[in-house]
Amino acid sequence: MQLSGQIANLVNLRHLDIRDTNLNEIPKQICKLQDLRTLTSFVVGREDGLRIKELGKFLFLQGNLSILKLQNVVNPMDAFQANMKKKKQIEELTLKWGEDPQDSQIEKDVFENLQPSTNLKKLTIRYYSGTSFPKWLSESSYSNVIVLRISDCNYCLSLPPFGQLPSLKELVIQRMEMVKTVDEEFYSNNERSSLFQPFPMLESLQFEEMLEWEEWLPFKGENSEFPFPLLKHLSLSECPKLRGNLPNHLPSLKEVSISKCNQLEAKSCDLHWNTSIESLRISEGGKGLLSLLDEFSYEKLNIFKWDSLSCLPRMILGANCLQWLTLKRIPSLISFPNDGLPTSLKSLEINYCENLEFLSHETWHKYTSLESLEIRHSCHSLTSITLDCFPALERLSIISCPNLEAITTQGGGPAPKLINFKVRDCEKLRSLPELIDLPSLKYSSLSKLAVVASFGARFFPSSLQSLTVNVGMLSCMSKDELGFIFPRLTSLSHLRIEGGGEADVVNIMLKEPLLPTSLQGLYLQWLDGLKCLGMEGKGLQHLTSLQSLSLWGLDELKSWEGNGLQHLTSLRYLEIGYCGSLESLPEDHLPSSFEFLTIRNCPLLEERYQNQKGKYWSKIAHIPSISIKDEVII
Repeated sequence: MQLSGQIANLVNLRHLDIRDTNLNEIPKQICKLQDLRTLTSFVVGREDGLRIKELGKFLFLQGNLSILKLQNVVNPMDAFQANMKKKKQIEELTLKWGEDPQDSQIEKDVFENLQPSTNLKKLTIRYYSGTSFPKWLSESSYSNVIVLRISDCNYCLSLPPFGQLPSLKELVIQRMEMVKTVDEEFYSNNERSSLFQPFPMLESLQFEEMLEWEEWLPFKGENSEFPFPLLKHLSLSECPKLRGNLPNHLPSLKEVSISKCNQLEAKSCDLHWNTSIESLRISEGGKGLLSLLDEFSYEKLNIFKWDSLSCLPRMILGANCLQWLTLKRIPSLISFPNDGLPTSLKSLEINYCENLEFLSHETWHKYTSLESLEIRHSCHSLTSITLDCFPALERLSIISCPNLEAITTQGGGPAPKLINFKVRDCEKLRSLPELIDLPSLKYSSLSKLAVVASFGARFFPSSLQSLTVNVGMLSCMSKDELGFIFPRLTSLSHLRIEGGGEADVVNIMLKEPLLPTSLQGLYLQWLDGLKCLGMEGKGLQHLTSLQSLSLWGLDELKSWEGNGLQHLTSLRYLEIGYCGSLESLPEDHLPSSFEFLTIRNCPLLEERYQNQKGKYWSKIAHIPSISIKDEVII
């Protein structure tokens, strides 16, 4: 993408927003627009291109400014002439060099000469290849800076004293390859009062991909306050060599995230943190980090990719405030603590923990607060689950549980609060409860359930708004059963029918007025054996609210009888994908309400309706927006 030099003719232009345009250069003629108030990006050119000193001509810039390709600056004095210090209305500034390092001293001098106004609020630095940062970057006079992001400055040996920035609230440091130690210099220089407190306003601190970082030394100022008094969020990610301990005095800490820091330890007896941490996320770490579970209570706990963890530590039971527990990708995990989990749990999510034994059935009744339960590719020994054991359950999702055979109830009890019910890809599941009331159910997804042969009409309550169902389950019903269930679904707005069984039932449902009048979206996907789609007759004339129709993955579909489409007076969207045998659309019956047509990976249709080339293009040319092979035609 290029910006034309004729932009200089827009003499009254005041605001030019070119963020996210990936411009390689900006024409020099832009210098004629010296009254610009907004110029979001200034791309420094090479040789005869736009020079950075031209930025000095823009006296009225305000808001957000990114100065890009600073590696093209040859003379550091050009950066000084940009007069950044006088641009007092610039609040957000990004300084970005190229990924390939240039002359280190030149870049250092350029950075020094780009000193901004002290009114600056947010600063981002990327790909700077100097060996040190300019002194102004950490001066306390920058009392308005609240966000600072430093990344990919791979030749800097240490971090400047960011702790001196009095208003800094968010600090992100990423990919500083030469930094091995974070020490006293990070907190302050040697010129400080005895009452100095580093990072007095910092709320969020993130270190990411610091591959050579080894030590985080504590602050040891005499008679000084502890740093980070207001820190709420601490995140350490991919710091594989970092060892030792963490900052030990964090009284306001609310969220902790530690990932891929294998040598890091956290001796809880040495940590004077807020004892009520809201969220703790630990992944791919060593045993030393598990002690974080010992002394603190927390509302959310996420353990992810933890090798050799076979049983959750018993200390998790002491977290009597624990409400959300997520366990992901821990194949070595085989059991919960003998006494189960805290009964305060509201959400339990288990993903890819294949060998984990699910909670003992005898303890289920204790989880009276559990609102959400997800089991995905986990608990392979689980053979049955009882719905009404969890009276507060609102969301249940069971996916790829290979030995699950039955979902039952205790004597036909209700599940009064269940709103979202999803069961997918459970190859041995044979039955769903027939005698159960689901008065609150709104979203139900039953797919890839090859052998389910029985379920009751109560599984389709009138409250249902969205239903995904395996066609094989529908084919087990008689026409009378279908006619009893579906017209009662007066709130159903979206119906998705997926493959895995006899698909002829689809044509039965389309030819007869079986579908509810409330339907707004109908999606037919991956239906094996469906060769002809029948949408003729009176089966659709009552669907006056239907807006979207999708045919996806119907490989064997060859013909489409669609004279009933004309009754769909609200139909706006038609999506057809991966229907390789379909030869044509019902061209003479497309409703006038049609606005959007998408055809993807359907070679016969794509050839038939090529833009202005296909023999039958005229049959669909009246549709306002058409997308064929991802090419949008308007």
